[in-house]
Amino acid sequence: MAFDTPLKATVVSEILTKINDNVSQDITPAELREVLNSCLDYAEQAANSDNITQGSTNKFAAAAATEAESEAGTETALRSFSPLHVGKAIEALQAINVIIDTPLITSAMTFSDKIYLLNLSIAAAFLPPASPSSGDQFGIIDATRSFSSSVYCQIRFASAGVKFHGNNVNINIQKQDASVVFEYVNTTTGWVIIRGSIT
Repeated sequence: MAFDTPLKATVVSEILTKINDNVSQDITPAELREVLNSCLDYAEQAANSDNITQGSTNKFAAAAATEAESEAGTETALRSFSPLHVGKAIEALQAINVIIDTPLITSAMTFSDKIYLLNLSIAAAFLPPASPSSGDQFGIIDATRSFSSSVYCQIRFASAGVKFHGNNVNINIQKQDASVVFEYVNTTTGWVIIRGSIT
């Protein structure tokens, strides 16, 4: 039996007409062949490129990554990548122009144009780089997986007289394993996240 569309329910229904669920029974070679052909037909059609589209059901391939997902690099669900989106992901990584500062930072300080490895035992407040210019960057990494609701990195944007995503706020980064890179845009927007997330 061939199916026009790879609907799993149709295949399962066809199989169950030949084999009762959780019941030992005899099956003829002809019935077994029909069941196996149904499974193969489903697999063949489900693997057809016309049926592997984001949002469709019962597909064997992962949903295609969007351009935004490729650039952000934060999606944890399985995705497939086209060569174009692999290129976008590489471009996003190349946009980071600061290097990792290797000493572990354990207490408050003023950041400069580096990515800092933090090893905190208590909550600590940090200031973003002073007198930033458009394109300046800095970042933080929870290098020892110490971040929590009580041990966190507070970045005092408002206290330093600059904005964060257009708002006069200080932020707390509590996410364990956090890895975040910020870039300065202008006085109106201030600092924005270009890599990672704080939640």
